[in-house]
Formats: sequence, C-alpha cells, structure tokens
Amino acid sequence: MLVGLAIDVSGSMTSAIQNPSGPSLNRLEAFRDSLRKLAERGRELSRRPPHEGGSLVRLFAYGFGFGNPLSVLLGRQGPTVRDLFDLPGMNTSLVSIVEVADNWGRYEAHLTNLAVDMLGSTPMREALEMVRDRFDAELRSDAFHETSVLFLLSDGMPNRGTEAAVDALAASIKGRHHIVVSCYVTDEDITEPRRLYDRPDPHWPDGAKLMFDCASQVAAESAFTDYLLEFGWTIDRPARLFAQINRSDVLTEFMNAVITPVSTPTSPAADESFQVFISYAHEDEDFRVQLEKHLSALRRQGLVDIWNDRKITAGAEWKGAIDANLNSADLILLLISEDFLHSDYCYDIELKRALERHEANEAIVVPIILKPVDWHGTPFSKLAALPTDARPITKWRSRASAFAEVAAGIRNTLQSLKKRR
Repeated sequence: MLVGLAIDVSGSMTSAIQNPSGPSLNRLEAFRDSLRKLAERGRELSRRPPHEGGSLVRLFAYGFGFGNPLSVLLGRQGPTVRDLFDLPGMNTSLVSIVEVADNWGRYEAHLTNLAVDMLGSTPMREALEMVRDRFDAELRSDAFHETSVLFLLSDGMPNRGTEAAVDALAASIKGRHHIVVSCYVTDEDITEPRRLYDRPDPHWPDGAKLMFDCASQVAAESAFTDYLLEFGWTIDRPARLFAQINRSDVLTEFMNAVITPVSTPTSPAADESFQVFISYAHEDEDFRVQLEKHLSALRRQGLVDIWNDRKITAGAEWKGAIDANLNSADLILLLISEDFLHSDYCYDIELKRALERHEANEAIVVPIILKPVDWHGTPFSKLAALPTDARPITKWRSRASAFAEVAAGIRNTLQSLKKRR
C-alpha cells in the first residue's frame, strides 16, 4: 500500500486544537502526535499473520507553507513545499511505516528542525502537483498493493486565486484512482463531530466546501467505514472521506483510517465509484436535475460520483475546473438538444475532448437525447444513445419512464466500465 501525506504547515496551523487527554496542542503538534500513532499502528498491523516482518505500507510526505517572514529575513531560503521525510543521510524519502515507528525520535527531531521555516502562506496547489507526480513516479515500479491513498490536512484556505486549481488537481488525483482522505481542521465545529457527509452544507465556509470536494467517495461497505463505525462515527450513504476536526483524538482516529485497508485487504476500499461528467446547455438545466434525481440510486450505492458545472464555487476559475473533471471522468453524458448543438462551448470544446477520450478508451461517452433535433452526421452520431432507439425524452408519454430507462442504461454501462478496471 502507498500512502502520501500533504500537510498544511502555514501560519494558520499554529491555532490550538482540543486535546482531551493532555495539555493544549496546536494543529501541527496534533498532526505530529497522530503521525506517531499512525506509524505505531502500521507497525502493529505488519506484525500480524500473515504479514510478519513485511512492510505493508510505504509513506511519503510533503509539507506546504514554508517560508515565514522571519526565516526569509534570516536568509533561510527554500521551497514553499518540502519533503518531510527527506532526512540527512537517507537515500530515499519513500519510507516504510515500520521504519518511521522504529526510528520515531529521528523523524520527530527532523520535523522539529523544519519548524523554524514553517508558518508561511498556503501553496496547496503546488503541493498537490507534487503529490500527483510522486504517485505517478512511485507506482511505475508496480511494487505496491493496488491501494494508494492521499491524506490531505489543511484549514482549506489555499493561496488566493488557486481554489479552482486545487479542486482540479484533486479531481486529477482521484481520476488516477488514488483515494483522497480530506481532513479540514478548524477552531470550532461547523459539522457534527465524527460524521462523514454525502454532500456539503450550503452554510459551510468556502474552505470546508473545497476540502469536501477534494475528498473521494467511500464505498457503502469498506474497510474505512467499518473502522470508523467502531469509534462511533456516523456515515451517510454514500459519503465522502471528508471530516471537519478540532480535537486531537478525532484527528488520530481519522488519520489511522488511512491504513485500514491493510488489515482487511479483501474489503473494498474507497472510490469504487465511477466519475461521471454531465455536459449540457444551461437551457436544459431542468433536464439535468431530473437526470441526477434518477441516478440517485447509483449515487447512494456508491457506484457513481456525479459532477456538473454547477458545483464550481463562486470566484473559482471555471474553465480549469471543467477541464480537470472532464479529463478525469470515467463516464461522460451528453444531454443532446438544439441548445447543446448551438452552444460553441458544449460542441467545440466539451464534445471534442469527450470523443478524444472515448476513442482512446479512457472514458465512455453516452449521448442522451432530450428533444427532437437533427443530430445525425454529428461526431457523436456513431455512438449508442439513450433512451432506447434514441427516442427523445420529450416524446415519451411519461418523462419519468424515459429517465428510468436512461438510468438503467447507465447502470449497464457501468458494468462495461468495471470490466476495464
């Protein structure tokens, strides 16, 4: 199993976090203690049959937020994102979890030495770029269990103007079938403690919504959910691997869940769902809403994670978010109408890229015919369309029946996607 850690070490991480079992801690201290407990648990799992003496989990870690004003003033220049496991004298910063546990004193001292340069800004975008590239590089060796997980810890406020890029990078990482566990740390509760949500609350701050969007959807029954249920967590169906935390013990529980698939390798992990992108003209908004309602069973069963451009947050760079989700989707649905064909963006950009990915066997594209329109001879006319016989939804006596047939067709398409994995 390969685990990556992306840890916010910016100035906001000096805020206090509740510590029921001891003296007050700040967020960075709470992360340090949780990392130690994660390593100890990983070592304990590695000693269980049939893994005795093996190295079940390997870790890499990046901290983002180096370069505080004082360190700059003292001439301590360096990158704003740094490898937290790049210890002096070591040949690699990809380490076994047993190595971290057995030599914790050395790793703790290294983190302490790095602290003087922490507490800068929040370059989350740059950190996720490095994480994405690191996963790609490490997994080329084929030396790992198929499970790869990113644990992202932050207060959800990246450098101004980079929110859409962060969302897009998280989508890209999930599109590579890595699991993203997103931990949003705050001074006070904005969610119910120990709960995984299926959707963000409209009243959450933008940072919480961003961190929720970064998280992977968890399978209805998985090692993650089984582990958290033991600690009394409430889990929506389906849920994202996102938690808002302001207690050190809850942080430890959530962080320990990252390596839970190791203890139950036959259980589904997370993000077993397929990423679905809906391309549509805004004039057909009502049709999109009805379609998503009819796909609710698939969503609640953890089979699909649906994205459309209405999920772009205010102020975000919309084109980057659309591109990232289009490029990471497993299934692309085209809602065909006269407005779709008339839209330059739908036809010339989204449709073009969707068909490129379909022809490269990177995704499946399914046209859904909403209204009577002459779509024969278009680039997508060779594709099998829904509903049956490409009969437009508006021509059905019951639109509910039409959408139900579309949903059934999409369920069948998911079976084809499963065979590809």
